[in-house]
Amino acid sequence: MRLSDETWDRISHLFEICQDHPQEKWNKILSGSGEKNSLILKEVIELLNNNKQARIYFDSLRKKIETDLSKQDPQDFLREGDFVGKFRIIEAISRSGMSGVYLAESTDGSFNRFVAVKVIRLSCLSGRRHKNFKIEKHILKCINHPNIANYYGTGVTEEGFPFIVMEYIKGLPVDRYCEENQLDLYNRLLLYIQICDALQHAHNNFIVHRDIKPGNILVTDDGTIKLLDFGISSITDRKGKSSVQETGFSGTISYASPEQLDGRATTPASDIYQMGKVLYLIITGSNYTLTEDHNKDDGSGENRFLNFSADLRKKFQKTYPLPLQRDLHSILVKSMSINPELRHLNATSLKSDLENLVKLFSGCSITRPEGKPG
Repeated sequence: MRLSDETWDRISHLFEICQDHPQEKWNKILSGSGEKNSLILKEVIELLNNNKQARIYFDSLRKKIETDLSKQDPQDFLREGDFVGKFRIIEAISRSGMSGVYLAESTDGSFNRFVAVKVIRLSCLSGRRHKNFKIEKHILKCINHPNIANYYGTGVTEEGFPFIVMEYIKGLPVDRYCEENQLDLYNRLLLYIQICDALQHAHNNFIVHRDIKPGNILVTDDGTIKLLDFGISSITDRKGKSSVQETGFSGTISYASPEQLDGRATTPASDIYQMGKVLYLIITGSNYTLTEDHNKDDGSGENRFLNFSADLRKKFQKTYPLPLQRDLHSILVKSMSINPELRHLNATSLKSDLENLVKLFSGCSITRPEGKPG
């Protein structure tokens, strides 16, 4: 059964939280996480099981979780009408075991009326999580770009929960936006180029996002891209060394780069790999899955994406010129190379390749829909 990106997000978060603690504390962490979905808990258990080879322990853990869940009543982290500083909660935008993001309104007029407030659970502010939270605040202060959500400030609730106030973005994940607006290939590429601009700005400020995925790339009604969620981002020095020590997996499994999955150091090249996966999704409507053949790839890309042209034709019900298909295929192969050194040098390089590709559309009789990007 195919798991949704949201489900994988929750699995990833729980898995990472457990990795920050000794094995004997996993029982308490999972039982107290607030997660009620047995499928998610089962996946987390299997991941930890494979990681630690603790089969006997997980047999008892699974039974304990099932018992604990039967005794628990679901509760929201925050509810409508609650106050976070001078902001009144309107509704939840998203929630996970470690944080909640809420639509809120300012009660004193000092901010835009509507904002997004990210509230962090105290139980998640120990060790690496605490460091990541401080890094996220620093990152948001450093970046200012029209394609990245604005940062407004931080604070602490009366109960002691730290929070970050950001621009509220009303929009759709980039893949859903493309589908619901029935964008053609040309306009999907133009939209994607905006993501390159946002990511390059982050990289210029020595920031590696580490969680590039459709859910973190929203498109507003006027077709503007907004890159969100720097919660697990890292800051690098001029030599590319990360501020985050890689002690286990961090990110979204379905979009993670090979080095993330292996627990190796992440760099701007890791973001490029994730950008490749997003590009593959929005132009074919399908997720590219890392395969055994992919792992054996030497960088040439000859045996990869064998169904790419067919998927493209099926998606748009037309055959594009062979040079355009080949160039797009080459961009995908390069961005998703197993070897980080063989990927695009930076987001600007990826953008440049795409802009050159877009020029080929001049001979394809492509017409841009009214009111769409570009």
